[in-house]
Parts: sequence; C-alpha cells; structure tokens
Amino acid sequence: MRDVTIRDYIGFKKELTAAEVKKLPIGTRVVLHSFDRYGSHQTLELTVTQSGKKKILTAHDYYGTRIEKPIRTETDRFCYTEV
Repeated sequence: MRDVTIRDYIGFKKELTAAEVKKLPIGTRVVLHSFDRYGSHQTLELTVTQSGKKKILTAHDYYGTRIEKPIRTETDRFCYTEV
C-alpha cells in the first residue's frame, strides 16, 4: 500500500509550481492544498499580492485578520492549484 500524497486530493485541477505562481499577475487567486496536523486535507484560497519587491500570498480569516504566506517550492505536504 502506498502513502497518500497531496496530489491525490487535487483532482483534475492544474497544479502550479512556485515559479509559475510568482509570475502570475497581482490579484490572481490560487488555492493552497495542504495537510493539517492530523493528516486531513485542507484548502485555503489565497490572492497574489505585492509586498515590497516580492510577491506573497494573502487571505483574510473569519475575523478579518490578514494572513500572509510566502510563495515556497512545493513538497509532498502542500501544493498550489488554479481556482
């Protein structure tokens, strides 16, 4: 029996590399697929924004707090897909 990877959960959506996400225009929305601490699949819809000279991914939680995530290279624990 093989281990489950994040790519088993993304279905038919196009997977994006970190380099492709960095080249997307400001305001583009992407989905971050990852596992939580219990191993369950979770998604977070993020927007590409500019922070100084680099691009980052941002979202807002239920309370309106801004969440910022750096664009990192993919692993078996997370990946990016188009919306």
